Amino acid sequence: MVPFPAPFVPARSEDALEEIRCPKLLLSRGVGRLTKLVLFPVRLLFTAQTGRVGTNDAAVEHYLAADAAPPGASLVAAAIAWRTVPPENDGAVLSLLEDGIRPLYLHYIDDQQARLDSLGHHDLAEVFGKWRGQLLE
Repeated sequence: MVPFPAPFVPARSEDALEEIRCPKLLLSRGVGRLTKLVLFPVRLLFTAQTGRVGTNDAAVEHYLAADAAPPGASLVAAAIAWRTVPPENDGAVLSLLEDGIRPLYLHYIDDQQARLDSLGHHDLAEVFGKWRGQLLE
């Protein structure tokens, strides 16, 4: 069994797990990889909540429009901006990553796990649960 639910994670899932758990490593991989990993769960949440495939911009707008501040909101807002203007202050980026990426992914996992359980896909929901445990290690 793979550590990630294969249809729902970016390529290089072992790397992604390490990068989420170690923001310094993710930062070292460059702004493209960083923004891809931050915006990935936001796009999937958008699709799950709206039934539409969304662009990064539409998904971020939807995510940030939530009534309560969603997990990793500051990181998500910064990541979409970094797509056009790369960040200049690695210390500030690292701080946002440390504060936001794990809660963002845990929010995504919890959402997907609940959806899968409600549809009777308990085996896949369990894989998300295992992935959640790995993020918390």
